Formats: sequence, structure tokens, C-alpha cells
Amino acid sequence: MSRIRPTFMRQRLQDLGGYMGAGGSGRHRTFFDSGSAAAATATTLGAKAKLALIFGGAASTFALTYYQFTTPQANGSGQVHPDSPQSPVADGESKPTGNMISYEEVKRHNTAESCWVIINGIVYDVTEFLDVHPGGRHVILKAAGTDATRLFTPIHPPNTLETFPNLIRVGAVDPETVPKLIFEPTEEEKRIAEIRANLPPPSAALNLDDIEGLAQGVLSATAWAYYSSAGDDEITRLGHPGGEVNITKAAAKEGIIQGVSNNASCSIEEIMEAKEANQHLFFQLYMNRSREASEALLQKVEKAGFSAIFLTVDAAVPGKRERDQRVKGDFAGPAVNGQDRAGNGVAQAISGYQDPDVCWDDIPWIQNITKLPLILKGIQCVEDAEKAYESGVQGIVLSNHGGRQLDFSPAPITVLRELRERRPDLLDDKNFHVFVDGGVRRGTDVLKALCLGARGVGLGRPFLYANSLWGEEGVRRAVQIMREEIVTGMQLLGVTSLDQLKPEMVKYVDRDPARIPPTPRFDPPRSIQSS
Repeated sequence: MSRIRPTFMRQRLQDLGGYMGAGGSGRHRTFFDSGSAAAATATTLGAKAKLALIFGGAASTFALTYYQFTTPQANGSGQVHPDSPQSPVADGESKPTGNMISYEEVKRHNTAESCWVIINGIVYDVTEFLDVHPGGRHVILKAAGTDATRLFTPIHPPNTLETFPNLIRVGAVDPETVPKLIFEPTEEEKRIAEIRANLPPPSAALNLDDIEGLAQGVLSATAWAYYSSAGDDEITRLGHPGGEVNITKAAAKEGIIQGVSNNASCSIEEIMEAKEANQHLFFQLYMNRSREASEALLQKVEKAGFSAIFLTVDAAVPGKRERDQRVKGDFAGPAVNGQDRAGNGVAQAISGYQDPDVCWDDIPWIQNITKLPLILKGIQCVEDAEKAYESGVQGIVLSNHGGRQLDFSPAPITVLRELRERRPDLLDDKNFHVFVDGGVRRGTDVLKALCLGARGVGLGRPFLYANSLWGEEGVRRAVQIMREEIVTGMQLLGVTSLDQLKPEMVKYVDRDPARIPPTPRFDPPRSIQSS
């Protein structure tokens, strides 16, 4: 039975390839200079194993062999759930100051014919944007003529407004005319606050499943539905006000690499300010329909100091994420024939800028813009892995986007096994890096992938959950759990360094036939003998 390519028909790009660092030359370049600390090979186990985790923007995390592995909530911060009721305290006069726009003027534009909203103190005319808004027109009209900041901020990355050039910036709102509001916590916020007050310390979590179970209690229904059904690399602030910055700080302390999505809830500036001097960060790119916008972003990322680009190629269009859709029905998706589509959820709301027609030709286009390494994230078959290799990229991530895109798409570890069987030369090429992202919850999962030839594995949601519970300390605890399990697994396998792991240590149970003795172990029943 032939492999179905879920995302890229018609020779479309389905995979992810890239290189990192200045070292090497020719078609395949190495990730790091040979003299760098990152290029160090595995050494004996001892107190620390040469291993690392990389996690992607709000959360793809990879365990690499060349690095040392060593909710908004109702509280005094003033940050509250976006659905909390608002009660005006004082309306005041609506006289504009200088060239500013009065709140009273904004309130007049509250229909589909003339729709204004305020976001972070700026007034936008979104009338022409209603029918193309990824979350549907209904959610905008609900906030028409008002300050939509509290609805907008928790589920949109900081640069969202820059990706939609058809938005009209009217001007700044006069703060003297904006009514002061009091925020009343919802019943959900009260429930979450009570659970948070009684959370155990991070050390109480013995495995990643423990972390997930605790996280469900402290997340809002919206955040839980999005994380569990859709979010492996976006909107970290749904779970914790610190967002991706917590992960950046934890990554530095634990010696691992973070991948930051361009859908991240923290800005590039916030993340780069939090990183340490020699800390490596990857940038996960979703291609914009506007190539000019993508070009500007790539230049910004390179200038900011990121170490590589991970181009996402398995999510050209959002998958059907029913839990996300049901819990947040306000997000309806773009209008069709003038009518809203019900319940497409947060994932749909933030993905409208993404280009559904990413193709192989985009690889040289990106490489002409930036000298950063380019990795293709989302390879789901051997054929695309081969094409990525031939296209001149330096690495791929085998991933089905956490199982949230195409139903029945193969597990990344399955594709890795097929790649080991059919093209072991790709895995053995030291200048071509193959990672696995998805389905990793135990240290033994990491070891399986390394045995089969992967350079590392990625984790997503476990770090979102850990961050939601305890912030930076939670992320560090998740890394520690994985480190402990990896070291224990290596000890029980009888290996003292990663280079001793080999394919023969893994048995593929689903495909290896059962061993049947050549002769019956017992004498057949007499009735059979007599016949």
C-alpha cells in the first residue's frame, strides 16, 4: 500500500530541511563549527550524559547528541481571563486630546458597515477585514466599538497585526476618555485560583503524565482544549503570563535548545532579552501568504541572533480540531458566501496568514534571503525525506504535528524506522540531521529514536503543561524527569555513551512476526491423531 502524502500533493513540499552554523561547505553544511562546544561528541556517561533537549516555540523539544544534557489567573497581577465580565466605573467626558480619538467616537463605529476596535491603545478600522478574519466576523463584531485588547492579547502573538496589511490604523485613543473598568473574576478563574493555591511542588511530579494531569486543573477550558488538541508550538501565555520567556530561561539553565514559533505569545525582543549570551535558539517559521512579510521576518530573525530556521510544512491548513472548536465557538473562521462558519477554535483564529501553497521552490528562496541553517519540520514519508536531502537542506524533522493534522498519518517513529530500513545513508550522513518530533513521553522514547539514528527528539505539550503549572521551575522539572529516565535507560541497556546505541537494540513489535516453533511443543490430541 503506497504512502499517502497528507499535506503536499502535486510535488508540494511536505518536509523540513536545514543546516546550522558557519562550519562546513558545499551542498550539506554542518550545524555548528567543528571547534564549538556544541559539536562535541558523546562521552562516557559519568555524572552527566552528553545529550540535550530542544523545545520548540511553545514547545517542540529536541534531544540532541551534541549538547550537554545535563493563565491568565485571578490574582493581584491584574491579569484575568478574557471572558471575565467588565463593569464600567466612570464614563467621563469624550473630548479628544490633541489629535487623539475619543472613546465616544470609537463607540459610534460598532456595525459591520463601520467597525472600529481598540487594541493596546490604538484604534483600528477593521471593516474590510471582517470577512477574511481567520476567527470569523462574529468575534470582531462582538467587540465592535470597544477596547478589544483583553479578547485579543491572550490568543494572538505580538506581531499578529503586522501580518494583516489590510488593517487600517486610525490613530491612538485618548486615554482620558476611556472608561475605567473593574474586572470581576469568573467562576472558572475562582476554581483555577483555588487549585493553584494547593498545587504540590514541581518535585512531586514523577513523570510527564503527572504534569499533564495537574495542568488540566489550572488551565482554562479554552487553554486546555487548545493545548490538548491543537497547540504544540503556540500561545504559551494561555497557560502562564510568562509565556515562552519562562522556557527560554529554563533552557539556558538546563543546557538545552529552545525553538520559538512565529506564533509565539512573546515577542522576539522579549525572548532575546531573556536569553543568555551563548544560548542557541531556533526559530520556527510559518510561511506567510505575503512573501514580503516572510522576507522581512527572516531578516529580523537573523539579525536578532537566532541559530537556525525551522520551516513548518505539515500545517499549510489547520486540521479539524474538534475539542478546540467546541470549547471556543466564538472563533468561527472566515466567512463563506457572507455567512460565518461556526466553531473553528483558537487554532483557526491565529493561522489565517499562513500560506497553504508552500512548495519546494521556497527552499532556495529562503536560502537566498538568510544564511541561517534551514530545517524542514513536518516530513511524513521516506520519499519526502529523500527529496529534502537532494534539495540541499541539512536536516529534517519527522513529525505529524502532534497528530493534530491528518487522521491516520504515521507516527514519526514509524517513519524513522522506515527511513532506517530504506535509506540508512541519510541517517548516517553526519552533515544531515534527522530529528523526531511527537509521541515522546518517556526517556526510553528518546533512546529508541537515537538507536534508530535520529539526532534528537522533540517534545511539545509536556513543556506547555509544565510551564502552566510552575513557570520556569516547571519546565526545568520536565527536563530533569527526562534526563533521569534517559540515564536510567542507558544504564539498564548497558551503554555508557550515546554512540553505543544501535538499531539492533530496538525491536519493532508491530511488524516483527511472531516466532513459531518448527514443530508442535505438545502432542496433538488423540482425536486428531486418529483422524
